[in-house]
Amino acid sequence: MTRCRLCWRITLAVFVAIFVVEAVILVPSYQNYQRDLLARLDEVGRGAVTASFALDGGSDRQLLDVGQTLTRVSRLTGGAIYTPGGTVIGTFGERPEITLETFRTLGAPGVRNGGGERFEAVWLPAETGLSVIVIGRLDASHIGPELRAFLVRIGGLVLLISVFVSAVTMVILGRSILLPLLTIRDNLVAAHDDPANADRHTLPEKRNDELGEVIVKLNELLRRVSKTYREELASMLQMVDHSADAMLVYDTSGRVVYANQACLALSGFDELEQMDQNGLPRFNKGGDTQLLKLTDLLDDGAYSGEVTLMGRYGRAVPCLISGARLEAENGDPYRYFASITDISELKTAYEYLERQNMELTASSRAKSEFLANMSHELRTPLNAIIGFSEIIRTELKGPIGNAEYRDFSNHIHESGTHLLMLIDDILDLSKIEAGQFELDEETIDPREAIDSCLRLVHGRAEAHRITIETRIDANISTLYVDARKFKQILINILSNAVKFTPDDGGVRVGASCLPTGEFAIEIVDTGVGISEDDLARVFVPFVQSDGSLNRQYEGSGLGLPLPKSMVELHGGALTLDSREGEGTTVTVVFPANRVQRNSTDDALAVG
Repeated sequence: MTRCRLCWRITLAVFVAIFVVEAVILVPSYQNYQRDLLARLDEVGRGAVTASFALDGGSDRQLLDVGQTLTRVSRLTGGAIYTPGGTVIGTFGERPEITLETFRTLGAPGVRNGGGERFEAVWLPAETGLSVIVIGRLDASHIGPELRAFLVRIGGLVLLISVFVSAVTMVILGRSILLPLLTIRDNLVAAHDDPANADRHTLPEKRNDELGEVIVKLNELLRRVSKTYREELASMLQMVDHSADAMLVYDTSGRVVYANQACLALSGFDELEQMDQNGLPRFNKGGDTQLLKLTDLLDDGAYSGEVTLMGRYGRAVPCLISGARLEAENGDPYRYFASITDISELKTAYEYLERQNMELTASSRAKSEFLANMSHELRTPLNAIIGFSEIIRTELKGPIGNAEYRDFSNHIHESGTHLLMLIDDILDLSKIEAGQFELDEETIDPREAIDSCLRLVHGRAEAHRITIETRIDANISTLYVDARKFKQILINILSNAVKFTPDDGGVRVGASCLPTGEFAIEIVDTGVGISEDDLARVFVPFVQSDGSLNRQYEGSGLGLPLPKSMVELHGGALTLDSREGEGTTVTVVFPANRVQRNSTDDALAVG
């Protein structure tokens, strides 16, 4: 109990409380005792004066002589005698400091003065039976020591009582409450230091009071903590031990204290002791030839990056490591830990993909070069075929005898022209993919260019009773673009719209300047549409949304990929919105830096 700070605080509080209460009681006791001493002194003096003056009293001179005699045989050291009217008859011995007028003013029966060594009192005729009033000056020097002795006696008694009650309180509280609390505290501290075995620090459940109920609940808590901690620790160790990533822990002396199964396997060991004895694993980072232990690797506090793990028999494994140094409250390290991931398969896969990518790049380049070369090779004979068919079709060298030959020449001319257009598209796409396509830019009127393109597809649309509606803003600005490619973009999109729109359908073409300053062309058809699954495929060159051999609509598969590439070469964007069976909307947007405001627009802007 003497080690219990709480015990000492409670005992001190009890001691102070008792002492204060006793001190409060002592004040009136002291005052009462002082009054009793003064009353006895007053009574002694009055009795001596009354007896002496009554026996020997006579003339005024005789009274003064009797008083002088009393100063030698009693505590009376002096006095003054007054007539009943208040006239001074005379004084004897020590002259009183207080007069009769002062006593009457104070209204007090007696006064201590002279530093408490003298007591002066007034004895009236009604009290003494004498014919005079006597003011007596008495020796009160004994009163101070008696009062101090009284304080010592009472103070010692109070102190003794306080110490006794405090000691009893300390013993009772200590044995019944504080000692069990200390035991609870010690057991809680032990359970905190060893949570896995907290149930070993339970307390006997023998009490039937409130503290006993606390002990019962505390024991339940300790058992639950111990059970939960062991289960959680076992689960975590099992998860870490079976983790695919290697876990490694060192202490400050450089000794391995933990390595899971993945780490042992990665390092080429079966047991932790073998790993520690061989001083492995070691790590190489950044192409440095120096091999480092984990503690050296984490010398700066933490490290995360790619390293080479050197294991048993010189085995080198590329890994990703993420480690840190754990520090105590004073800043000293006490553990080094790291999570290590084997990336050898990833590196192999990456190298394989890199080789594949190089091969695909080379294949794509070869394809583009092949298409470009083949396009050039095919253009020469096609130009001859188209030229000769044009001569035959127009009968430039004279009339043809049979009209069917003229029809045959028309078919040859149309097919050759169509084939030449396809070859031109392939050639343009191959140039774009090879990065060799250059724009021949100039300022054009987009309204005229759109009208020109509409005339080219008008015949096919009219043949299938497809109406073409245009909504072109009257004040659209001029564009700075490649005029031929601008028309090629529109023709490809318009041709697609007409081709995939059934008879009696419709196509709508709109053009306007956006509030952002960009120029947009929107082509909407009521055709067959494209399914959601095929939307991504339509922008792949040479691929159609309907890839079957018996597809209904023929084509090269460049109707959208080529315009998209050309629009992007201009810094713009081509987007597609389509729903199967409902139609398709193609939007082409050219950036604001290609829009040139005309004078009319400027005037409107100023106005």
